[in-house]
Amino acid sequence: MKKESTVTMRRKTLLTLISALALSFPAKAQLFWQISGKDTPEPSYLLGSFHLERDTFCDSIVGFNEALQNVKQTYFEYSIFDETSHQSNQIMMMPEGRTFESLFSEEELSDVLDLVAKITGIRYSKVQFSPQGLSQFLSQELMRKTFPELFQSDEEPMDFGLQRRAKSMGKLVFGLETLDYQLSLIYGQKHSLEEQAKNLLEWARSPESDPEVFKSKMTALHQAYQLQDFQAIEKEMAAVSSTPAGRELVLDRNQTWMPVLCNAIRSNPTLIVVGAGHLTGEKGLVSLLRKQGFTLLPISKTP
Repeated sequence: MKKESTVTMRRKTLLTLISALALSFPAKAQLFWQISGKDTPEPSYLLGSFHLERDTFCDSIVGFNEALQNVKQTYFEYSIFDETSHQSNQIMMMPEGRTFESLFSEEELSDVLDLVAKITGIRYSKVQFSPQGLSQFLSQELMRKTFPELFQSDEEPMDFGLQRRAKSMGKLVFGLETLDYQLSLIYGQKHSLEEQAKNLLEWARSPESDPEVFKSKMTALHQAYQLQDFQAIEKEMAAVSSTPAGRELVLDRNQTWMPVLCNAIRSNPTLIVVGAGHLTGEKGLVSLLRKQGFTLLPISKTP
């Protein structure tokens, strides 16, 4: 099975999972928030992104370009200008001395290979990926088939394009995490191979593994993002946040980010851009920032 080898493709692979897990808004037409009060020098802003969307989408958001012009610094999940990652594609592969086949019974392995064939159209007899690496490879393929126009576009995804735009305007660009850290989450380095195998098998045997089911759900989520339809997305996000993966990838990271964001907002007018799922719920950034004494007001999508 061919593996991707560039930093750009690793970034897209990373954003595949985050996009699938972090697509929610706190309320209808509440994509973009103004942050004030609590000893803030000037207003700051919080934007929920859909990672596969293009940054030109932000030009249609009322007040966004003016806000970007007025802030002094920007924070993203990680900075594309921080090229400190030393992780290689080996993070996706089985460790030396371990085999993929040893993690499954014959029947289980057959179900997993059926999943691979269903998504790729090829029946492989041997897999070199780790279970989590294979999960991400397959998720990437599903996203490619669901949004071919976005993957084929010469434009960068929203978060990357906005970082370049901000830097070209002389704004400071910071990351809340390193690429290495995000890769460690995405490829399950906190979890044993046995745990990864169990999760992969559950996915292979669930209706969610059907490419048509996946396409229908992700298309609906993308449309809901563009329409800022909170009800449609919140329903999906509630289920995601209740899972161990959802808590690890969304809620736990919110808590880790909060001290950094609070300090940033109090020091300089700041634009924060993170996956929109990080904004929602009692443990979302909107609620957490309010609990710290900040005032957050949604900026309507219409004047």
